[in-house]
Amino acid sequence: MTETDRAGPATSPPGIRRERGDENFRTILLTAAILVGTCVAVLLAMVWMLDYFQHREEVDKRGTFPLATQENQEPLDQRLKQLSDSAPLLEGLQGPAHLSQLAEQQRLQEFGPSPEKGFARIPIELAMQRMLEKHRFPVQSAPEPKPPKKEERP
Repeated sequence: MTETDRAGPATSPPGIRRERGDENFRTILLTAAILVGTCVAVLLAMVWMLDYFQHREEVDKRGTFPLATQENQEPLDQRLKQLSDSAPLLEGLQGPAHLSQLAEQQRLQEFGPSPEKGFARIPIELAMQRMLEKHRFPVQSAPEPKPPKKEERP
């Protein structure tokens, strides 16, 4: 007996066929070639840009003082050792710089001739006192502010 299905008697499947127009290998290969070419072009452009920026940065970092650039190329431990061997930067001056400041402070406290003709050097404290007495500072010439009026409450 033959098997029947609800729709009717069973039939054998049709022959397997292949449609020749479904894919176009030439179009697929052309699309893949364009994609690969675009990726290669983008990568080459990126390599060129990175090389350009690296060269520009090297030119900017060179510096105008060759000794400073040479010192910056030394290893970090040698640069730190040079800093530790030098005088402390924030703890006061030592050596010749300190002596020159002492000489300058002493010169500001003495009477003496001035390098400009017609002038004499006087101690700085005395000069400031005389300037205050003669009202030579612009702040002193400003009119004094009037005191605010007091309003009486009823």
